[in-house]
Order: sequence, then C-alpha cells, then structure tokens
Amino acid sequence: MKVLVVLACVLVAASAVKLCQKQCSDELLKVQNMVNRPLGLEAPKCNDDGTFAAKQVRGSMSYCVDACGDMLNYDMRHRWEDHDCQCARDLDDYQQLGIVGKMYNCDKYGNYDKIQCSGSVCFCADRTGKMLQATQPVGIWEQHKLNC
Repeated sequence: MKVLVVLACVLVAASAVKLCQKQCSDELLKVQNMVNRPLGLEAPKCNDDGTFAAKQVRGSMSYCVDACGDMLNYDMRHRWEDHDCQCARDLDDYQQLGIVGKMYNCDKYGNYDKIQCSGSVCFCADRTGKMLQATQPVGIWEQHKLNC
C-alpha cells in the first residue's frame, strides 16, 4: 500500500512538470544554420540536457529564464554584471513539481540572497544557497541579526 502511495505521488509530481514547446538545442541549431543571421542575434545558451541555461543574454542585457526559455519575473542586468539566475531557476523548477514546503530567497536578479531559511532557521548562504560553515544559524524571527 505504501508503495502505491509513493508511486502515485511521483506520478502526480511528474505530470505537473511543464512540457516545453521548444528545446534550446533546436533553437541553437536554427540560429547557427541561418544564412543571413541578423546582426546582434545571439545563439541561446543551452544546458547539456537540451534545456535553456538559467541566464540568457540579448544585446547588452541578461535575464533569467525557465528550462523552456520563457523569461522569469526578475530584473534584467547588464550582461557584464555578475549574476547567474540559479535561485530563480531552482525556485521555478520546484514550483513546477506542484509541491510546497521549501523556501527560496532570491534577490531581484534571480541570484540566491545572502540569507536563506530552512524550516524555522535562517543562515548566511553562499552563491548556491548552501549554508556557510563559518556562520551560526538563527531562528527565523532573528534573521535580521545575521551579518552576512
């Protein structure tokens, strides 16, 4: 019985995942094979699995996208400014599963914020959202005391 419940949860989560209308690898081939490629048109950045990389660029700006290449609701930045959109992508991937319980603190550019929380504790985090070992976690009600 427990196996059936687990299997049902996995099937529900898998069916909630967004199906992409386009693959990054296909879009990349289209751009690379253009005979008269418009000036400034850049090829998309792709992950090894054929999905779009979290950070894309257009002109002098960069922006965050989901795995299907659709823009996520975060501020654009100049392409030379440091950001990776990893928090934005991780949050979007998690939301696509249709489950709740995990918190993501992203800055306005889609990067992991310096303070992350898990359950009722908050801590200073690195660029990937993982707790910095040199810091002590605090209760969520004391997160303003963190000096990250």
